[in-house]
This record gives sequence, C-alpha cells and structure tokens, in this order.
Amino acid sequence: MRAVPSRSRWFVPWRETEGARVQLLCLGHGGSGVARFKEWGELLPGDVDVVGVRLPGRESRRRETPLTSIEDVVAAVADELDAAGRWPVALAGLCFGALVMFELARELRRR
Repeated sequence: MRAVPSRSRWFVPWRETEGARVQLLCLGHGGSGVARFKEWGELLPGDVDVVGVRLPGRESRRRETPLTSIEDVVAAVADELDAAGRWPVALAGLCFGALVMFELARELRRR
C-alpha cells in the first residue's frame, strides 16, 4: 500500500500504522476541519489508518481561495489521490462531507 504523502496540504494523517490494509479518508461538515477525526484512530481497528481531508480556505489553508462547488472539490481531491498513487481507501463524510465523498466515490470509479 502506498500511504498519503506526509507533506500533502490536502491530507492529514491522524493515524499511520505499519501494515494498515486501508486508509479511511474523512471529510467533515461544511466549515469544519480535520481535527474532529483525530480520535477516530483510537476507535477503529489497528489495520485502518485515519486521514482527514483539509480543503482550501480551512485551518492552515485559510489563506487559499476556497473551492465553491462540490464538483471542484471532488475533482481536486481525486486529482490529489491520483498524484499520491493508487492505494486502498475507504471514504467517510459528515453532512456536506458525506455528499462530497459519495461524489468522490463515483469520480474515482469513473477514473
């Protein structure tokens, strides 16, 4: 498995374990950040890594121009995943994040 690059602006690994079989990519509700997923690593089995998605305009990326459509967010996250290489990933989202992750799953399948 290829892990998310640790220098990525987009992905924040909350738990990285040797031999993890999947990375759970997490996106919160509109306006939230990645910190809400920090504790998820303690709640999930040890072979699941937890990775938050940090969008432009939020947290340490607050000076970047926010994306204004779900289509733009999906395309950008899919491009970042492609750049990181193919690796086993599961998707989780809350409210807005759930809609984005649903559309991301469709986009990754199309690709």
